[in-house]
Amino acid sequence: MRFLQIAALVVSLALLSATGIAMRALGYPSSIPRFIVESVEAMIEPGLAVWWFTLGGAFQAFPGSATGYALVVAANVVFWLLVVAVLAGVARAVLRRSPH
Repeated sequence: MRFLQIAALVVSLALLSATGIAMRALGYPSSIPRFIVESVEAMIEPGLAVWWFTLGGAFQAFPGSATGYALVVAANVVFWLLVVAVLAGVARAVLRRSPH
């Protein structure tokens, strides 16, 4: 991938993560359809897991500080970048082996 593509992906993932955290912090307004709520929950879970293991505690379910939010966003960006990299590698390997 080119640098600009990776930069755009990082910015997009960060914005999606921040939006998901804001939606969850607001308690998911009822005007948001359920399938979007479930998708957002699944998208931010990897970052929440990292936050819980590092800064969170046994009885905390969601960060309450800017530091916690920043950690969730950063962990989400790293996790989803790794997912994209693995999928791109698999796709590249499959395309190389397929006869043209």
